[in-house]
Amino acid sequence: RQLGFTVVSLNNQDEMEQLQPSFTNVIFHPVTRDAQADTEGLPLIYFDDLLAYLRTQGSQICGITHPDVCLHTDSQFLPFVRHQASHAMIFGSSLLDINLSNAQVALVAYSWGMDVCFFDKSWLNQFPSYAFCLGIPWSDHWLLLFALNQGIPVKYFATPIAYFVKQQANYSVD
Repeated sequence: RQLGFTVVSLNNQDEMEQLQPSFTNVIFHPVTRDAQADTEGLPLIYFDDLLAYLRTQGSQICGITHPDVCLHTDSQFLPFVRHQASHAMIFGSSLLDINLSNAQVALVAYSWGMDVCFFDKSWLNQFPSYAFCLGIPWSDHWLLLFALNQGIPVKYFATPIAYFVKQQANYSVD
């Protein structure tokens, strides 16, 4: 928010009730479904529902970040994103790992996924409907591969801008 972005979180009603008191500067948008039945009880949000929400918004540039990622950059970042994501997609991985339990910062490259992504709203209608969920690691790869397949210019943030708060892995590599 300090960089000029509007922060929105899509959640089911139970999660919204838990999170809203702690995150008063975030806009919460309710979803009517989640993937609990398909993901061993995880209330993951369908990518289609995120795209449907973004289609209703007035911004020409859309962004997606993981909830445990903080962007650390300066006041020129938003104009940079607006310019670079115009008719394109830019993405980055978390490059720094912050362990809050012992206040350590370790330099770790997470090059296997996408933790932050910005893209031109004009691309939203090109994405087909799929039952992919946010928070499933391979959905990141699908988004990037689909964009490349559609001829959308894809750019990578080479400068470390995303900080990942270290947590126990909640997925299987298999």
